[in-house]
Amino acid sequence: MSTFPFLLDEDVPEFLADELIRLEPSLTLFQVGLEGAPPKGTKDPPLLIFAEEQKMILITMDKRTMPKHLRHHFGQGRHTCGVLLLRQGFPIVRYAEELVLVWLTNEDTDLIDCTMYIPWQ
Repeated sequence: MSTFPFLLDEDVPEFLADELIRLEPSLTLFQVGLEGAPPKGTKDPPLLIFAEEQKMILITMDKRTMPKHLRHHFGQGRHTCGVLLLRQGFPIVRYAEELVLVWLTNEDTDLIDCTMYIPWQ
């Protein structure tokens, strides 16, 4: 099981947090714009740095620009504790179930610099 908390980007539906906690109450998570997380409007590069420095798994729906920012982030010798890109068009419960599965079935070291799309389909 991972010990890294989730950091939900502002483009992720806010009620995903509620569903994640309902399925796995021991999960720690933060949401952009709320306490303990960067403010809304934070651009991807500083968000990646924040998640790296705070040892958080970043969850985003920003598949258009995030991959480019990830390449640049890695090109600077930086790392991630995992980035999970949510495919659009799925029910919130499906995202939550697969995110909890990732969190429960992976050790922290498994997720370092890992980028994956959720759901796997």
